[in-house]
Amino acid sequence: MVNFCPHCGSHLMNPIHSSGITSCQNCNMVFDSADWVRILSAAWACRKNPMIDPGYLKDEYQLSDEQSDFIQQHLECSHDEIFHLLKAA
Repeated sequence: MVNFCPHCGSHLMNPIHSSGITSCQNCNMVFDSADWVRILSAAWACRKNPMIDPGYLKDEYQLSDEQSDFIQQHLECSHDEIFHLLKAA
């Protein structure tokens, strides 16, 4: 699921539940359900709700153990830092 814009963090009016494409009403960016989009969306969810359970995060955002661990390890990072880390990987 992608329910936060991976670019600006706004809550999406039309979230992506499994696969597809949508756009953000706030920043007008169009994106799909690629792995990096789901990771960035989940990272926004963690920043907005720091008490989120890692198991829920994995299930809700369809993340692997490695992706979920990556988010948990980089919660202190800014959005731009996480984006650059994902881009480098």
